[in-house]
Amino acid sequence: MQRALTPAPWLLFGGSAYLDANEAPKTAEDLRNRPSLFMMRTGVASIWRLRRPDDESNEGVIPLTPRLVCDDMMALKQAAIAGLGIVALPGYVCREDVRSGAPRRVLPA
Repeated sequence: MQRALTPAPWLLFGGSAYLDANEAPKTAEDLRNRPSLFMMRTGVASIWRLRRPDDESNEGVIPLTPRLVCDDMMALKQAAIAGLGIVALPGYVCREDVRSGAPRRVLPA
């Protein structure tokens, strides 16, 4: 038996220097041509399934050719902060860093 204690949404983040040097994506389609960093998980394809929090029925699928694939969330976060690309991570992983401005949310809506 299991029960969810709290939601842990995955969000998109990019390093501030990267987003300043390259116009921040305005739509999900803009992500197709951006360098990506991907969390490696067994049996999970290199795609992002994006949806708005207020409309979970409308999902966009973005196929990726990741620059870096890794199973370590902290390494992916540091790679994003260093400007290597955009990463999807659980929001709690980057919460403190976002407050300092190191990574920024990408497509926050």
